[in-house]
Amino acid sequence: MPVTPKVLINNIYITTGLNQKLHADELTIIDKFTVTNVSSSEASLTVALSNLSQPEDGIIISNRIVAPNETYTCPEITGHVLKANGRVHAQSSIADALILRASGRELTA
Repeated sequence: MPVTPKVLINNIYITTGLNQKLHADELTIIDKFTVTNVSSSEASLTVALSNLSQPEDGIIISNRIVAPNETYTCPEITGHVLKANGRVHAQSSIADALILRASGRELTA
């Protein structure tokens, strides 16, 4: 089974709704998941992992406060596996405050 390291989510702002940020085409392992608050106000972060279910059913991080200029490495997400067609959803309490980047490995048959 070939393994391809890749950037899963490349420096995107997290919006205020619980919106899809990644759709995994293949079996995917999340190795690094980093959120940085670039605003001057604290913002809360919510992240969900789901496979064909409602995003709210897969919440892993719920309303975690990220301070201004803080980078949070989201240990709750690191190491999780997404099945093919799995999704990552994220939400911020403030638009254009939190930037998300994720890296991992994609496994293909």
